[in-house]
Amino acid sequence: MTKYLLIALVVVFVISPLLWLRQSPGLARITAFRNRALQLGLKVQIVPQADAERENRSPDAVRYLRPLLTDEAGRTASVSAYWTLLRSERRGHVSPFDGWRWYRDSAPAPVHDAIGRCLAALPESVVALRVDDQGLSAYWSETGAVRDVELLAEALGELFPALLVPVRKIPPAPHLLTRPDDPHL
Repeated sequence: MTKYLLIALVVVFVISPLLWLRQSPGLARITAFRNRALQLGLKVQIVPQADAERENRSPDAVRYLRPLLTDEAGRTASVSAYWTLLRSERRGHVSPFDGWRWYRDSAPAPVHDAIGRCLAALPESVVALRVDDQGLSAYWSETGAVRDVELLAEALGELFPALLVPVRKIPPAPHLLTRPDDPHL
């Protein structure tokens, strides 16, 4: 009998470290969120909170970023203004969006309608929306289901074009359109 008990204890000691290597359900959910975000073209970054002061910049928030990309002509898109919206009742200054407040700078008025549509489509657990030199990002507490990542990506995708500065295409100079053997030169 003691022989079987000893064998059982040895098996438990051998198997228990292997069970520690198994991913927890919460970590598996977050991994699924981040993998889906990458598939949808979003970058996931661990960053300081959207309203963190310069002296308290420890990375303790997760942002899902829709980056400013380079087009086929090699031009990088740019945005007209940098701004941050916080889901807050006290921090920041008043915005036209219920439950949201501007932190430092506000967005230009022409994009407010597009921002309102985006905010209505975002998951409830999004705590901030920011536009900066890297692109458009949502600070999210990563709760819910993988479908929330898809909703977030769709909402950011619909707002993104409204934020971009139009790139004027400059026509080539007339002298570049003529041939060198042209008698009209």
